[in-house]
Amino acid sequence: RYPNGGKAQPNRHQTADPEPSARLASATDIDFALEKHGELLDISRQDLQELLQEAQLHALRERVGTVCCRDVMSRDLIVISPDESAMAAWHLLAHHRIKALPVVDETGRLAGILTLHDLMIDRERQQPREAIALAQWRVAELMTREVRTARSYQPLYDLVGAFSDGGLHHMPVLEGDQLVGILTQSDMVAALFTLALQPGLADEGVPSP
Repeated sequence: RYPNGGKAQPNRHQTADPEPSARLASATDIDFALEKHGELLDISRQDLQELLQEAQLHALRERVGTVCCRDVMSRDLIVISPDESAMAAWHLLAHHRIKALPVVDETGRLAGILTLHDLMIDRERQQPREAIALAQWRVAELMTREVRTARSYQPLYDLVGAFSDGGLHHMPVLEGDQLVGILTQSDMVAALFTLALQPGLADEGVPSP
């Protein structure tokens, strides 16, 4: 399309599904609305869809209001040291039924994050790891060091894109350089669902879980 041109990028999972943020107003819905209008509009279907998505995001900002990460994040954190064994990390994940462990140093500073995927898949070879080999690895050797983080005072709506189209499942929350919480997809879904049912909570802040 002119002047922007180019095809829409495939989603991060390399499947035919549109990104999550684009699913509420599908191409079929747009076509139906354009046909029902009954006259030629000087706007492409894709441009109209982008405008609708921007309007939806604006509406979300208005509804979510002043709710911040600290209002919905988990505070009782299960963490691990970089020097621990990968097997110890595996046991923590299994016992607490979680999928990621923030990795912190002795001062409480975030050093990385270790996920279930990191333990199960060798990223270089893209092959499953053997369970017996986990005892030979340290957390520092398997963790992801470049971690996207949030600030405790950051508005919740700032992070919607990262958890939907960005595909993040966990985001450590910092105050200064100290780890103070973690925000998960479950936290986001629960908070947004609660705000959708009770919009007035946006002015008060959603109670922490």
